[in-house]
Amino acid sequence: MDCQVPVGPPRLLDFSCHVLSKAPATDPGNTTTSCLLQLKVQENETKVSEQPSVSTVTVELTRPTLDTLLDGMGRIRDQLSSVAGRK
Repeated sequence: MDCQVPVGPPRLLDFSCHVLSKAPATDPGNTTTSCLLQLKVQENETKVSEQPSVSTVTVELTRPTLDTLLDGMGRIRDQLSSVAGRK
C-alpha cells in the first residue's frame, strides 16, 4: 500500500513576465499594452512513488486587470503590516 501525500497548493517552480504591446491592423496608432505572465508549476503527486507533473500556465493581464491586482496586493501588504505592528 502506497502512502498518501498531504494535499496542498501547486508549487511554483519558475515564472517570467513580459510586456506586450499590440496594435490592431485597422488602427496602428491605437496600441494596447498587457502583461504576459508565464508560470511553471509542479502539481502535487497523488502517491509517493509517482513523479509530480510539471505544467506551464500563461496568463495575459490587461492594464486595468493588472492595476486591480496590484491595488489588492497593496491592501494585503498594508493589512499585514498593521497586524505585524501590533504586539
